[in-house]
Amino acid sequence: MKTNLYLFLALLLLLFAGCGKDEPAVDPEPDGPDTPTTENTSTYVPIDWEKTQITKMDMKTGDVTLTFTDKAPEFENGLSLIVLETDTSTYIRRVMNTDVSNKTATLQTVEANMTELFADTEFTLSLAPSAERAPTKSGTASIDANGILHPVRIIEINENNSYRTLYDIHKEIPLTRAEGETGLNISFPEIDNSGKVISASEDGNLALYWDTYKQNFSLNATAHFKFGKAVNEKKITEDLKIKVSELEEFRFTIGAKAQWDMILGASAKGKFKYEENDITIAKGMFKPRVFTFFTPTGIPVIITLGSDLLGDFSADGDAKIEIKGGVNFSGSLTTGIEYKEKKWQPIGEPTFEYQIHPLEITAFANLNMKISAYPKIKIKLYNFLGPAFSPQPFLKDSVKMGMFNEMGSISKDYYGWTEKTYAGVDLQTSIMLDFIGINEELPFPPITFEGLFYNAPDKIELKSPENGLDVQLDKPIEVTFNVTRKLLAADLPIQGVSVKFESSKGKVSQNFLLTDLQGNAKVQWTPTVPNDSLTAKIFDASGEVISQATFKPKEEEEEFSIVGKWWEDGHHNLPEYPILTTPLIPNDNYLEFFPDGTFEYVLNPNKQQLWIGYWNDGTQSGYMIGPLYRVIRGDYTYSGSELKTNATYYYEEWEHDRYDYSGNYVGNGSLFPDDKTGEDHFGGTVKFSNINEMQTPKGHFIRMTEDFNLDDYILKSKSKSFKALQNTRHLENSGSAKIIIYK
Repeated sequence: MKTNLYLFLALLLLLFAGCGKDEPAVDPEPDGPDTPTTENTSTYVPIDWEKTQITKMDMKTGDVTLTFTDKAPEFENGLSLIVLETDTSTYIRRVMNTDVSNKTATLQTVEANMTELFADTEFTLSLAPSAERAPTKSGTASIDANGILHPVRIIEINENNSYRTLYDIHKEIPLTRAEGETGLNISFPEIDNSGKVISASEDGNLALYWDTYKQNFSLNATAHFKFGKAVNEKKITEDLKIKVSELEEFRFTIGAKAQWDMILGASAKGKFKYEENDITIAKGMFKPRVFTFFTPTGIPVIITLGSDLLGDFSADGDAKIEIKGGVNFSGSLTTGIEYKEKKWQPIGEPTFEYQIHPLEITAFANLNMKISAYPKIKIKLYNFLGPAFSPQPFLKDSVKMGMFNEMGSISKDYYGWTEKTYAGVDLQTSIMLDFIGINEELPFPPITFEGLFYNAPDKIELKSPENGLDVQLDKPIEVTFNVTRKLLAADLPIQGVSVKFESSKGKVSQNFLLTDLQGNAKVQWTPTVPNDSLTAKIFDASGEVISQATFKPKEEEEEFSIVGKWWEDGHHNLPEYPILTTPLIPNDNYLEFFPDGTFEYVLNPNKQQLWIGYWNDGTQSGYMIGPLYRVIRGDYTYSGSELKTNATYYYEEWEHDRYDYSGNYVGNGSLFPDDKTGEDHFGGTVKFSNINEMQTPKGHFIRMTEDFNLDDYILKSKSKSFKALQNTRHLENSGSAKIIIYK
């Protein structure tokens, strides 16, 4: 019985040896998935740093000496892994040789990475402390109900490499002890560089300074790791190969609340060009913080977060100017890096409100400028450089001026200038892969969110009088146009924009005017012909029209010109086939009016066989078949809707056979009517009406004496554009002839 009792007590003491002095005793846990025990698979050796002192550590040679308060743990050469924790840094080391004397262990080590330390496991970290507690082999962990690991210790590293503890789960330092923090966010110190000079060009032509620069920034972060089984092989030495895992999933995201006030000032003269990127505005604006976590199996995970304040500035131009302008950002953003299905990609989305301060420019100039000031947040995983994030708010402003003046003419002249202001955020990300044993850096293209927030000038509109006003010819009238700029969604008046006025026949008091404080340009315009108009234009620096507006007085109805060829369809004349797939009349009769005041009418120019009924005593008794052919030429006048024609040439021939309605041949004949020159065959008072009837072919001939109403479906089948035919109008005269006008 005593033997069994001693054995039980010995086992109990071995169990307690791995626990901290302030931690409760726990039952031994089975090896977790991240502590594999197969041959040539690494084994993590936990070290209680409350009872262990590093008396020597040289990372170049790998020599490490540890002194233990209690008995030194057992190390297996080549397979044991330890996590060395100093006050300000942490290293994953593989133990290659061991010399243990009493309570001192002298170790020869080499660097190891996370694929050697973790296998067949996944875990999620949050940088925000939590009140949750969970005992592990290596000490007390903080793991919430969702399995997320929270830090057990947070320290802040000073410039002299000293540190102070912001949070310690063992010492019960409360969450609010971390200076400047509220809730779960990590607050960066507020920065105010207002009034400070940024830089100046060597020739003295350009000086940049902050009129206002203020920054408030706070963040929280989460990280997720998933490692596969230890099936890959890594060569440590010629005689030692060990099994390592592979990173299957990784995600590191930062959620931040931020406010930037960036109002830049500049003095420039002559030609200037300046560009500098990654200027350090504030080194160590955020002191590095080291976060320590424990996994459920007791393996520590250490993340270090730090940040500098950097800036990018560029400007070029060629004028003497004093400028001031910028942007205020306020809102939140998410940025991060994700690895899934063997693919790395950046992620990010900002949600900001913008307040734009357009550049105040004391003289016109050509100027291109971009400014940005931003934190560069750097993450270390143990002692390895990992992800880096740079949320870069920026302001871009472009001012351009141009002109052209042609001697003796103003048709091509212009004076123009523009200013465009863009604001947005570039989410820059990159990652070093040393933490998984790959000596490589992956930079990603930035995720850019950009908008045009200021555009000047933006548009010009007619202000007064309204279109459709009845004006008198040769009498001046004042016309006012208004020019606006676009600031966010608001249309604001703008002064100093050159407006050009154009009128085909009218006269203007000035060809160019600058807008006043209200953005107005007023000009005296004298119309000299009916239906003229006045157009106002604004130009960019290259002479392209930005916007234009037109004042159109009340229109006077213009007299319609009947010059052209019109194809006859019964009592109608259609335009020259722009709307018909085929002529409705196979004999192609046409009437043509010429600009010199003459006309020509041709009936059946191809002398095709025609069918025409004939009457006796008012009763239709039969029909005639033959090639009726007629030509009429003459002159015409058309004015005030009155059409008059005078035939100076008349010719008609009519060789035909006659039949009764039973189809019996009656005889043939020839018809050469009397001379009908001097007559008005087509004249009359012309009036407009919508077309509602057309004639249609019947078999192989046309019934010239009858009219037919066409249904819509027939009209559609005859027309390339039914809508165009619906908009067709025709002239109707007293002689019952109709002329169709195609608009």
